[in-house]
Amino acid sequence: MRTGLRGASLLEGLVAVAVTALLATLAPAGLSAWAAGQRLQAMAAQLETELQHARALAVARNQLVRLGLPDARGGRCVVLYSGPAGACGCAANLEPVCRPDGQMLRAVEIPPGLSVSPTGVARHFAFSGVHGTVSPTATLEVSHHDGRSLRLVVNLMGRIRACAVGGAWAGHPAC
Repeated sequence: MRTGLRGASLLEGLVAVAVTALLATLAPAGLSAWAAGQRLQAMAAQLETELQHARALAVARNQLVRLGLPDARGGRCVVLYSGPAGACGCAANLEPVCRPDGQMLRAVEIPPGLSVSPTGVARHFAFSGVHGTVSPTATLEVSHHDGRSLRLVVNLMGRIRACAVGGAWAGHPAC
């Protein structure tokens, strides 16, 4: 016959339930912030890829390739196109549209909760087909509505550097 064995007390059970409930209420907030950060990083990486793709297309085609950003009226896509500045953009229904003098090459939708904007006034950047250079040089900011931002700096040669606004974050150095 065994002696000294006993089960958990009611108090121990209640403490375990309270700790589990506390963790269950805190987890969604942390998970939500993590997911928002992942969406921000994914959009910045996608935009960096589009910039590199625009440069490569310009050199391969030996013609100007432009990257157009959403306008201040709340456009929700980034477009790669050939033709004059402003020849392509996004319609209100998120569909990319071009005038007859523009040719759409690619379009990327900007997810809700994120925004992409230049730090200057230029909303269209041209990559040269001869040298792969960009004009004007660009600094683009990808922001989440929670205030976090990643900045993509495109130098004259079309090379891209990413940094985190407001301090180092997620492997990106501070701007």
